[in-house]
Amino acid sequence: TIGNLNVTIPASAGPKAAYAIHFDHASGSPNGLASFKDQVLTGVLTTTTRTNSSYGDNIPDSWRLRWFGTTNNALTTSNACPSGDGVNNWSKFIAGVDPGTANNFPKLNPKSTVTAGYTASLHWPSVSGKKYAIERSATLFNGSWSILTTNTGTGGEMGYDDNTTNKVKFYRVRILP
Repeated sequence: TIGNLNVTIPASAGPKAAYAIHFDHASGSPNGLASFKDQVLTGVLTTTTRTNSSYGDNIPDSWRLRWFGTTNNALTTSNACPSGDGVNNWSKFIAGVDPGTANNFPKLNPKSTVTAGYTASLHWPSVSGKKYAIERSATLFNGSWSILTTNTGTGGEMGYDDNTTNKVKFYRVRILP
């Protein structure tokens, strides 16, 4: 922590008021010469809880306000894909990534190097605080997957190494809601 950000909500703010918060620069010195790594963060501040879903799709209105600035836009619906990358808003909501940014949905790195002493190695980018279930199966049929472990995202690259001796095995990393 290098400081605090204080926001004053106007006294005239109504019960459904929402404010966009955009933080894009932090300096660690009085003269501004020692800046921190660029990291742009966007958030929303509301005067009441906005956990309801205007569309009844379990995506909270607070999420819509954060990423779109409104709840009244067809691009905020769960099946919409505002970035055009083919990953819908529901998936990006669960993953914890920006729905307006193309190709930011986490996926396994196809060129993972297997760690010495193991038979399989999985690597993927994570979102801080998100839960990931690492699963394995001998077939691709539903109902045959077993959870090997559950990890919490750090915001960096995550990995899992397996040393099972089964001849056929499939892996997947599932993002938990």
